[in-house]
Amino acid sequence: MKTLETNMSNSTQKLGYWSAIVILTTFIIYIICFVGILTTSPLFIWTKIDDYIAYTQNNNMFFAELAKFFMLLMGIAYVVLISAFHEFAEKDKKIFSRISLSFGIAFMITICIHYFVQISAVRFALSDGNTMGLEHFIQANPHSITSSINMLGWTVFFGLSSLFLVPIFDKSNKLLRISFLMNGINGLLGAFAFVFNIIPILAFTAYIGLGAFVFLFSIGSIRFFRKMK
Repeated sequence: MKTLETNMSNSTQKLGYWSAIVILTTFIIYIICFVGILTTSPLFIWTKIDDYIAYTQNNNMFFAELAKFFMLLMGIAYVVLISAFHEFAEKDKKIFSRISLSFGIAFMITICIHYFVQISAVRFALSDGNTMGLEHFIQANPHSITSSINMLGWTVFFGLSSLFLVPIFDKSNKLLRISFLMNGINGLLGAFAFVFNIIPILAFTAYIGLGAFVFLFSIGSIRFFRKMK
């Protein structure tokens, strides 16, 4: 039976390779933007919509908007990556990669809706001064509708997609197995922390855990597809 490596076509290898590079690049840019936000603007903690409006008017939002755009791009690249793995998974393991892809698509849709709303509708409303009801759609508000949708994507759907991908890799792909497994556990733990408002756990899973495991599976994916050249 052909293994995942020997069953790789040239076009899928290229798509998988470059999508992994895009994911890694978007997270590096996100980190740069995060540092940029911290160094150019004071830390903002949500209180009410009027305070947020004043914050956006008095501070440069370039890094914040740039970070949202690249996270939107990351969601799209992730679906391409999982599609590449699914296309050439062993026949008896395709059910796992198909489920992973389904959750991956759900992840992409939820986070892309969130980030696209932030860089379009929310930005337009703030620019026009039309802010009635806007607090329900602002990312800075941790209890807004779109923030919950975003967390659903990053925790539940991203976590389940990662977990169901683990079985398609054999022991020779240890980095991919471990990083996707840990990303899955991290995501579900983050969902639990978000629902029960356990801030320390949520902060760890959303920043340190998520960043570390995405970085690892991106590196593992790049190495994997590069071997296919």
